[in-house]
Amino acid sequence: VFSLQLQAFAVFLIVNAVTFLLCQRARAEPAQDCFFKDSRGVIKVTDGIDKIPEEFRASAQCAKAKTTESVRPNQIQLEGNTRSVDMASPLGRIELRWPRTLEKIFSRTPERAVADAARTASRALKSGGFPTHLTALDLSWRIVFLDQNLPETQIPSQVVSNCHPGWMYPPADIFIVAQRVAAGCVAGESVSAEKADAALARVLLHEMGHAIEFALMKGEGSRDPMRAEGFASWFEGFSARYSSLVDDQVVLDEYRALGIKALENGNRGFFFTGSPEDYGLGALHFRLLEKKRGVAGIIALYQKDLSRGAGFIQSLRDDFAWGDERWMKEIRGL
Repeated sequence: VFSLQLQAFAVFLIVNAVTFLLCQRARAEPAQDCFFKDSRGVIKVTDGIDKIPEEFRASAQCAKAKTTESVRPNQIQLEGNTRSVDMASPLGRIELRWPRTLEKIFSRTPERAVADAARTASRALKSGGFPTHLTALDLSWRIVFLDQNLPETQIPSQVVSNCHPGWMYPPADIFIVAQRVAAGCVAGESVSAEKADAALARVLLHEMGHAIEFALMKGEGSRDPMRAEGFASWFEGFSARYSSLVDDQVVLDEYRALGIKALENGNRGFFFTGSPEDYGLGALHFRLLEKKRGVAGIIALYQKDLSRGAGFIQSLRDDFAWGDERWMKEIRGL
């Protein structure tokens, strides 16, 4: 029962996760978010072009926020006794905040859980096939753990209503709702601390996968949920090979089952509706690409087409020249 619940909420990690791209993200005033790379190549975000050092303004990217629903992790107002740390990790500096009441849900503190996830993701990136700017990834991360009594005036309404356990805003801002990670949204449900740790590790790896893909895309590319969620779901399983908490075969099997269900429900394999099954289908596309061409083949597709705005499915069609029937036959062969 836990496995079924876990796959439903761990992969239903915000329909709009990375697809809340810069031009669509909800923010409080000021009206602009700007991304730039500093002299060390670290991607950073500011609240306006005027806050970017002069020498980096020419290459910065800015967009206006269209609503005032949400704020950044460091601006979320947490209630009660809270903790905050500024920690080093193999992926860059991490600003982390959480309410102390959440520590009883897991056997590890949020600080230990995040540190473990960062080490796991880093090992995966160094395993071969990833480009240098990812193997030496150095982002400015901001992560906040929220209580189930969400500050609804500070986050998007669809996150509240759809029970998302985690979501990411580029370049590397992550929000985690502890109770949703540990037990979903069913009142009265509970799991052991060990299982909650494994669920948290999966959610963190998935959301870190979004940030890694954003860095891989270098902030470019079009809105493409099949690509974005497919990559994050694939990376979740790929990086789990290096985790002491997550069984990578369990992740692969659960996504495979979801992908099969998507096909059985009439999805021909090439469109993304946001259902949990479509996350599985997206993961299968990347698993097939990895099987045929390795991690280097995935990176090559990004560098050749995807980071230049090409659609994911069309890039697969063009690159393999198999035709849809052959591609889906190969998918089913997984």
